[in-house]
Amino acid sequence: VAQAIDPVLGGGDACATTPADPEPGTAAYTLPAAPPGGYTLIGAPAITAEIRVLGARRGAQLAARLWDVAPGGARQTLVARGVYRPDGSGRAIWQLHPNGWRFAAGHSPKLQLLGSDMPYARVANLPYTLSVSGLELRLPVREAPDCSTVMPTTPPELPPGQELAPGVFDVPSAGC
Repeated sequence: VAQAIDPVLGGGDACATTPADPEPGTAAYTLPAAPPGGYTLIGAPAITAEIRVLGARRGAQLAARLWDVAPGGARQTLVARGVYRPDGSGRAIWQLHPNGWRFAAGHSPKLQLLGSDMPYARVANLPYTLSVSGLELRLPVREAPDCSTVMPTTPPELPPGQELAPGVFDVPSAGC
C-alpha cells in the first residue's frame, strides 16, 4: 500500500487507489458514510488523542493516513497524511496535510494510524510502542451542519502553550 501511494515509487499518481483490506500493525477508524450529496473536506484534518509512549521516546512517531473508502469497502483513495512525533505521553493535538476533497455520497472517511509509513517517513532507529485512546478526528467541511454526519463548528483545540495566529478568531460552538 505504501509503495502504491508513494509519489515517486508509485508512479506519481496522486489519486491511486488501493485495496481497503486491514494492514498489519495498524489501527483504523471508519466514520459514517457521507450522506446523499456528500460533503467537501476543505483544510487540515485535526486529530486529538491521549498517547502513551513506551520504550524509546526519542524518534517515536505516529503516522496517520486519511482515506476515502468507496461504497462496499473494497477500494480506498488517499486523501491526506501526516506524521506526529510525540515528545512524551499525554494529550496530543496534530494536523494532517490540508486538502480539498469531495467525499461522494456513500463514501466513508477512514483514519489509519501506523508506527511507520515508509517510504513517506523514515522508520525510527529505536524500538517503541504507542497506545492511543480518546481519539477524535475533526474534518473541516464546506457544508452546513446536518447534525448527524456533518456536525456544527467547534472551537479549535490548541496544544498547551499555543495560541491562535493573529487575525484568526475562535469560532463559538453551535448546537444541533
